[in-house]
Amino acid sequence: MRHLQSVYTIKEPTHLKIYLRSLYAGQPSQDWTISYKNYIKEAITRIEHKYGTLREEKSPRIMGDHPEQDDSTILDNEQHREYQSLIGMAQWLVTLGQLDICYAISSLSHFSCCPCEGHIRRLFRVWRYLKKLPNKSIGICAQDPVYKEPLKAFKADFEDQYEYASEEIDLAFPEPKGSP
Repeated sequence: MRHLQSVYTIKEPTHLKIYLRSLYAGQPSQDWTISYKNYIKEAITRIEHKYGTLREEKSPRIMGDHPEQDDSTILDNEQHREYQSLIGMAQWLVTLGQLDICYAISSLSHFSCCPCEGHIRRLFRVWRYLKKLPNKSIGICAQDPVYKEPLKAFKADFEDQYEYASEEIDLAFPEPKGSP
């Protein structure tokens, strides 16, 4: 780190606050949260600047919707690029951990090569949903899990049917560290 600081301007925070446009609150050794509200707000601002104000939605998709059955007009080249850009921004949110839009974005990303007007309307619905709930976050508890029942000894599947079978372990495999 010191070598990198001699070459580049790098601040040395006491603990991480922003990483890959995600906000981290708390300490990794304690309870902490990961939030994406800055990224969502920046994306919404960009979208509204280009397309106008987005109204809010209660869900990222309509129940029973089938985008694969959409037979509306195919988007022109400019709209096609915009669709891919909006999908890419939403996929980044899913990668960061905004899992409530995962199914909607996964199903809409299948049409990135040839999207229709109906697909982009569905995509705007996802962004309207994100506008309504930009402050969602993932909470992480740093404590070890507490089991209500004692852990039972591991029993291999089909052990009774394949008594003669044994696990093959590579001799070059490194010695494991820690408890099993």
